[in-house]
Order: sequence, then C-alpha cells, then structure tokens
Amino acid sequence: MGENEELLPPEQPTEAQPDKQADSSADYADYQPPQKQRKLKVNWRKLGMVGGVFVILTVIAGGVYWFVIKKEPNTQTTDTNQTEQTGGQLAPAADQITTKTKHYVSQNFRLEFDYPEDWTASEDNAEAITVLSTDLKLKDAAGKDVVGQVYFRIRSHTQKLEGFDSGNATAVRNSEKISYTKPTEVQRDSTYISFLRYSTSTEANTLDAVYITGDLGYQKDQDVPKLDIEKVDPIISFELYLCPNSGCEEVSGVSGIGVSTWDNPSVSGPLTNMLKSLTIN
Repeated sequence: MGENEELLPPEQPTEAQPDKQADSSADYADYQPPQKQRKLKVNWRKLGMVGGVFVILTVIAGGVYWFVIKKEPNTQTTDTNQTEQTGGQLAPAADQITTKTKHYVSQNFRLEFDYPEDWTASEDNAEAITVLSTDLKLKDAAGKDVVGQVYFRIRSHTQKLEGFDSGNATAVRNSEKISYTKPTEVQRDSTYISFLRYSTSTEANTLDAVYITGDLGYQKDQDVPKLDIEKVDPIISFELYLCPNSGCEEVSGVSGIGVSTWDNPSVSGPLTNMLKSLTIN
C-alpha cells in the first residue's frame, strides 16, 4: 500500500437482487392492467312486465282452485242433535223394538235371557256378553226425534266401567223395582233398575245407561258411585247412544238420548222384559 493511498473501509459485497420477472411464472410481457368491472344495469321495465305476468297467473290459478277444485265445506258438526245436521231427514230406523225374541244361554256366565230377534248377540269368553240393537228412532235430550242404538252388556265385576272414569253418575229419574219372571233358587226375586247420566254428559235430561243395582235404589238427582255398581256381579246394563251422522254403522260412544225415551212403552217395555227374563243358574 502506498503512502498517499487513503485508508478506506473494505468494500462490502452487494447482494444481488432477484429478478422478479425471472422467478415468476407470470408472462409479464403480455401483462395488461386490470379493467374496471362493468356494472349491470337493471332493466326495470322487463322486471315489471315479468312481475305483472306472475300476478295475473296467480289470480287465474286461485280462481280455478276456488270455483273448480275446492270442494264444498263439511257442514257436519259435533252437535249431538243429528236432525239439525241432516235437515230433518232421519236415516231409516225402527219405530219400536220388536217383541219377537230369541233365547240366549251363556255357559260362561251361567245365565239365560231373552232378547229381540233382530238384535245381534256375541260373547267374549267369560268377560262380557254384548247385544246390539238395530237402528231405532229415539228422543234426544231436547225431545226431538233421532236415530240411536241400545247396547246391552253383561260384564264380570273385574271389567272396566268406562262411564265412571270421570266420576260418579247421577240418577236422572227414580229407580224402579222389577220382578224376575222365573227366578232360580240362587237368584233374588226382584231388583232395582237405575237410570243414570254419566258425568261427561252436559245435558241434564240425558239418559246414558240403565243398570241393575240389586237392593240399591236411587232418587232423581242422587249421586251413584261406581262402587255401588261394582257390588252387583255380574254387572248388567243398557247403554243408549246417539248414532253419528245419519246412520248407525257402529256404536259411536256419543250419548245424547233423552230421559223421555223411557216414557215410550215401545222402548221401555221390551227392555224391561229383557231384564225380567234373566235367569241365573
């Protein structure tokens, strides 16, 4: 090193800068700057025309549904007065219970009885005997003519009494005492029959059932507990039902027969005779 040479710091090697174009896979030679996005212009006129057509089609479709497709509304109600539902037209039904009878013998219950010949009897082992009436012209709670059925049952005391599920029944008339026609040595000579309204019935003049109550008789408006009914073995009863719509295809479970029905001897007479004919062996 010479004397006149200035002492300078050693030169720092410069770091080579990478060539962005060389390292990139993009073709920068053909690069074009991004263009501004075009705004879509809404054609409100066309949208308005489409909307108008849709509204017109909706109105037309609604008219077709209302006048062509839509059925007549169901005019049936849950009112127990069926004469109002049918405009006073009653389904064909017998004016009275036939006095011609058949004789039924049950080995399971060890008893016998007579019943109207056009009624249908069946037995479920030792659990229950049922006899269903034909369609009958009866009276509802308002005293109007209706079509109904009578459901006669003989049940073991272990069977459920559905009518008492909601509480005590009420006597809708004084109990009556009847004498059996041919009582046996193991059978009492006479019994009370009691006329009941279940607690589920809202009409005070409704007769839901007639039960054999043995030595127990009741005055009108007196409570009748289930325990009293269960004391009689087997449990024997008539239940009266108002038929649904304009005919009786099956027992509906809807009460609504009036107490005045029992004042008709063409109804009460055959039913009472049916109970009197009971013979217990």
